[in-house]
Amino acid sequence: MIKNKRQLSTAMNKLAGLQERLGRLKVKYPDRDKFLFYSEATADNISQLQSEISDFELAQSGDIKKVIQLWENRGTLHPMVRDDISIGEFLALLRICRRLSQAEFADLIGTQQANVARMEHRDYSQYALDTLERAFSGLGIQIDLRPRVQEAA
Repeated sequence: MIKNKRQLSTAMNKLAGLQERLGRLKVKYPDRDKFLFYSEATADNISQLQSEISDFELAQSGDIKKVIQLWENRGTLHPMVRDDISIGEFLALLRICRRLSQAEFADLIGTQQANVARMEHRDYSQYALDTLERAFSGLGIQIDLRPRVQEAA
């Protein structure tokens, strides 16, 4: 996940390189089936980078409602595919939306920058409910946890 302008620049450069590679593969393998076979990983990386760039640019726009809608569409407590957004990534997008650095956000919620970095990690899952409530509250977001019966598949 892209969390700052330096990472955005790196991602844009990598994207350009991958797109050039895709063009070279298209020339090298004019046969459609061979091209698809040899370009699959490159095309997958391009798609992933484009998604990450889009998510970061959305957060930079400052439109909290659209970031929340992104969570409603792709958010999950347990990401299973690369397109899923974890709760930590959601926090990072909201923080970016509010134009806060990790250090500024840490000060706002009474913790250390290292704790914010850990909380924003895709694989982090050791959240305490009071910590999540404090984090979301600091971002101006109210969370609502409601128990519900799971539907049988």
